[in-house]
Amino acid sequence: MKKTVALIMVLILFCFAVSACSADKNSFQAAATTKAELPTGFKTAEEIKNGLTNYEIKITFFSKDSLTQNETNIKELRCNQASLVQIDNSIYFMDYDTDTMYILDEETKTGFKSQSNESLNEYADIFSSYLANWQPYSSLLKSPKSDELIGRSCKRYDFEAAGTKYSYWIDDETQICLKFNSENGEKKYIMTVDKLEKGKVSKTGLLDMSEYEIVTIDVFES
Repeated sequence: MKKTVALIMVLILFCFAVSACSADKNSFQAAATTKAELPTGFKTAEEIKNGLTNYEIKITFFSKDSLTQNETNIKELRCNQASLVQIDNSIYFMDYDTDTMYILDEETKTGFKSQSNESLNEYADIFSSYLANWQPYSSLLKSPKSDELIGRSCKRYDFEAAGTKYSYWIDDETQICLKFNSENGEKKYIMTVDKLEKGKVSKTGLLDMSEYEIVTIDVFES
């Protein structure tokens, strides 16, 4: 369980720590949360999230510095009845019909389940945070270049802030981030969407629970 939560935190840190570490209030504005704070034509994070109610997305996160190099693979599937997020071998599954959360290990075929609570719901919201990870830099998204990734039309934005070079590829239809790249000296961060498919996810096809040995607990330890 603790390993899974740690992996979840890796995703959060990847999406937001890069901008926080290089933050220069004179270089860019804080994350835009309202329509008025965004440039014309851009959606809020909430609008982006609400526009994606049924989808499958696969993402690769890559980070490198002078000492280490890491790669993490993320898969998320969501529909109105359930959602699944897999970070390497760790799986988070939320059944909205029964209000039950599962945390599973794909390698050992073991896991836990518990009734949903406020803390667990916060974890669920975390997974969608990367969808609009361009918003802290929305004021710098200028002079877009038309491009195409995974068969989807998008706009590429290149800029520099606080000594770091950034590139964002934003999907034309959904405005989610299809690719993100930042470089500062030997530090490099890349997020790449390898697959985005809408409208084909169903609860029955998400996960075969019969393969797992599952223990019921009252509260998940964080």
